[in-house]
Parts: sequence; structure tokens; C-alpha cells
Amino acid sequence: MEAVEAGTATAHHLAQLVRAGSDIGGARPKATIWRDGLPLIAKFRSQGDAFDEPRVEATCLTLARACGIEVPAHEVVSIGSRSVLLVSRFDRPGNGERLGYSSAATMMGVTNTEYATNET
Repeated sequence: MEAVEAGTATAHHLAQLVRAGSDIGGARPKATIWRDGLPLIAKFRSQGDAFDEPRVEATCLTLARACGIEVPAHEVVSIGSRSVLLVSRFDRPGNGERLGYSSAATMMGVTNTEYATNET
């Protein structure tokens, strides 16, 4: 991911990202990984982040759960010196079925760049 953001990615780097899970949309860098036969979303820090975005998102999920809101299982792991948020795929119940969903951006009719830059 770092090589892609830095503009130094080779064909090998790009192939790894496509293999990792190109079906995940959104503004944040992420990939699908598998643990114990179940798909997880791995959400990474972006080069331009002003703070540790994966840890903040994990904290928000934990607070939401404490308030009684149903959230997917999640944990933060470290890869080298970088935080990575692992989140259970809420759209994949584990039996191979895919559940339909719409993102908040889709529901609001905004693009990733609009909500990523607070232009709405």
C-alpha cells in the first residue's frame, strides 16, 4: 500500500493489491484477508492521515457497542510500526452468501472525495 501511495508501485505491488480484494470500495486503503475461513476487512493508515485512523475507528466501534449498537467484531493489530484495523465482513455471513448494503456516501449521494474532504 505504501508503494502505491508513494507512486513507486511496481506491477508486483499492484497485483498483490488486486489479489487481496478489489471488491471493497471506499476512500480508505483496505484489503480483504481471510482468518479461520472467514473474510475480514483490513483497513490501513493512509500516508496523509493526521492521526492513527485505524485506532480511532476501532475506538468508535467499541464505543458504539458500549452504547448498545450492533457492530461487527473488530481488533487492531500492528504490522511493523503501522496500525491495521481488522473488521469482520458484515456483508458476508460466513456461509458464502453475500448480503446487499448501501454505504452512507451512496445514501447521501456524495462521492468519496466529497465526504473525505468535508465538502458536504
